[in-house]
Amino acid sequence: MPDPALQGLLDSCIRNIYQAREIKDGLPIFQVGPTCYRGLWVVDGAFILEAMTYLGRGQEARAGIPASADPPEAGRVVRHPGQLLEGERIVLYILTRHALLTGDTAWLKATWPTVKQVVGAIKRLRQESRKNPAALEAGLIPPGFPDGGIDGVIPEYTTSTGAWPA
Repeated sequence: MPDPALQGLLDSCIRNIYQAREIKDGLPIFQVGPTCYRGLWVVDGAFILEAMTYLGRGQEARAGIPASADPPEAGRVVRHPGQLLEGERIVLYILTRHALLTGDTAWLKATWPTVKQVVGAIKRLRQESRKNPAALEAGLIPPGFPDGGIDGVIPEYTTSTGAWPA
């Protein structure tokens, strides 16, 4: 960058990402912080993986995607238990954004079964929410852990998919 102060800021941000990174099971895990936020938070992880792709580290970012999305189990792909929908939607974002940034349509085709699993999980959650038509969340999603569970299981609308077809 032409401005040395901005370049220094950018360099320090990149350094922080690498300093918080770990290798687990042979894969790079881009942690969101070095201390109390140690652990992969799916939303923050998505943005870190995107930043790594912008830095020309697309393959390294791709290797970190499995940390955000487990192999589909019962139609769910998110590691954080109780995050009913936020995680699934972010997994779709990670897969789509990575494919867009890398232009690798072959990789996207290879991950398409995961995309279908995630969409299926979202549809099932919406169907589950319709069990009680009087509930505030009817037709959206069941109560869950918004923002990683800060307030526990509650009805919330930050991750609702009311605009998606049933």
